[in-house]
Amino acid sequence: MDKRISSAGTLLVVWLAISLFPVGLGNAGVYKYKDENGVWHFSDAPASLPDESEAMTGMIERDTGIIDLRAKLEKALSPQNDIEKAITATVAVKSTIGSGSGFFISGDGYILTNKHVLQFTEVQEKQVDAAFEAADSDLRNIEDKFKLEEAQLSSAKKDIEKTKAVIDSQPDSAVKELNTSRYLSDFQSIVAWEENFLKRKKMLSQRKKELWHQKTDYQRDASVAALNQTFSVILADNTTLSAYLVKRSENYDLALLKVDGVSTPFLEPARFNETADGDAVYAIGNPLEFRNSVASGTLSGVEGDFAKTDAKIYPGNSGGPLVTKGGKVIGVNTYKEITHKFEGMGFAIIIERALAEFRELI
Repeated sequence: MDKRISSAGTLLVVWLAISLFPVGLGNAGVYKYKDENGVWHFSDAPASLPDESEAMTGMIERDTGIIDLRAKLEKALSPQNDIEKAITATVAVKSTIGSGSGFFISGDGYILTNKHVLQFTEVQEKQVDAAFEAADSDLRNIEDKFKLEEAQLSSAKKDIEKTKAVIDSQPDSAVKELNTSRYLSDFQSIVAWEENFLKRKKMLSQRKKELWHQKTDYQRDASVAALNQTFSVILADNTTLSAYLVKRSENYDLALLKVDGVSTPFLEPARFNETADGDAVYAIGNPLEFRNSVASGTLSGVEGDFAKTDAKIYPGNSGGPLVTKGGKVIGVNTYKEITHKFEGMGFAIIIERALAEFRELI
């Protein structure tokens, strides 16, 4: 047989094998590595990974190489009821401006959260700007008072020097002794006044520096947050993953994140025709850094695009789910924009509105 024909036949077999059985299907390996922020990243493409990456062990994988987080979380947490199952689908979200909560809304890694967890909202920016302006105004008023007091102190020091010169020119007598005693008392008062004045002036200078640093830090964090596209999400078993921003809502305090390469637990949306005022509801999240926290309450109806409840919505609950006793999500808990205005009342953006904002993506 012609060697060229034999070689061509061999190449054809190899080509067919590659075409019909692509590399990576079946038992594709999954690798992990940490970035400079200590966040784990996962990939099934080892050629593109940094040198410090390592093959995954102890993870539950599908044949496609996708990490099955749902099975991993259920194995780690062993949920006993629908609320505990809902906890497995809830995450903590970390950004440059703080932290909040979120939850998986699909089995392929989409996460709903509040926009203000990721970046300062327009309302927040106005509030912060107003607070800085008020602080600047207060400092300017204090500085004006200090200038007036400094002039008064300078005048008093000149007067006491004149008094001393007059006393020094007087002949020794009982009157001179009396005047000297009064002078020493006044002089000590001026010395104490000046020491107190300089101490308060130093404190004012420190306060101005602190305010300047606060402004600088805020402007830096706001700028970074506005540009940041990746965020850390912490699962219910404390595993940290990297999620990227898919979209921010233009109309509501909502944002959509995504974790790739995973199969996730997720919350099914509740229908409001299946709920009624007085039904038990549960706010799940990470308030004040308390992980996997649950606050119970009752549903108090709907006001506009918000579900009302007496379940407490604290900082850190923002972006987490408000769920029924069956573990279905009613809405996205919000704190910054709404809740702090109403004592004892919690608000969540209804899930229908949240899903409608991202319908073309989820």
